[in-house]
Amino acid sequence: MRIAGLNRKSGFSMLELLAVMSIMALLTTVGVTSYFSAVRGMARRSAVKHFASSLIVARQRAAMDNARFSVVLFNEVSGVDEDGQLLVRPSYVVCKEMGRITYVSGSLLVDEFTALDTIFGLERAAGDPERYQDFSSQAGGIKLYNLTSGGSCYVYPLAKERPVISFTTYDKQPPPDYHIESGPRVKLSLNNYALEMNTSAAQNSANWQLGNAYGIEASPSQNLPRGFEFASLNDNEDAFEYITFLPNGRAEFSSGSIRIRETRPPNRSVTVRVTSEGKINYNNNW
Repeated sequence: MRIAGLNRKSGFSMLELLAVMSIMALLTTVGVTSYFSAVRGMARRSAVKHFASSLIVARQRAAMDNARFSVVLFNEVSGVDEDGQLLVRPSYVVCKEMGRITYVSGSLLVDEFTALDTIFGLERAAGDPERYQDFSSQAGGIKLYNLTSGGSCYVYPLAKERPVISFTTYDKQPPPDYHIESGPRVKLSLNNYALEMNTSAAQNSANWQLGNAYGIEASPSQNLPRGFEFASLNDNEDAFEYITFLPNGRAEFSSGSIRIRETRPPNRSVTVRVTSEGKINYNNNW
């Protein structure tokens, strides 16, 4: 009888143990689900908050530096998958506009209105005591962004002197009395400076044209968290968007509405809007 009692008692204990284990498993499942849901929510809020902060910084820098600052959106190539398809990472960067291209000659980008030699330094001729150390052709250099048509390239960190020969026809009277006439043309040499593209660098996606605005990074580029993308860019490595803030606070943009969305279900999204007056509006409720 004593043994039977022990068996009955052990049986009840086993049922209780199974019940407790089932409750613990249920609570663990709920806890893990809640944890991942919380992590997902933090990623959503972080994606929008950091992007909006970059817009605010660009607007503030434009006013403080009395210069044009842009937030450039692009997909950075990060590798290839098992099928050979390019993998991209949605990225954005704050750029300070430096000037506009006035002449393109091979790998040289000329800007006759910007003092490139004082900004980047001047490449001196061999034997010049102020000559900087030569830079290897394998070095990346400075990343230059095309703020008009998208893309970027690397340029060497020293400007090159690039005299441009111009022919004009004018009489010998001093300004403002001189005028163009049909006499012989006079050869003029203009001392311009140019940036040279590093054509051996890994990434050179910019197609430079006359009048393109160019800029350099004012802060390191950032990425959206994994599982998010800019809806207008999707996964296109050639897509490009920009929002440019002027010193007076106003904005110019390729699109005034930037939508950030999830790439996985439930595929929620949030839109950040910038008005022509430079106001930045968004609601971080997913």
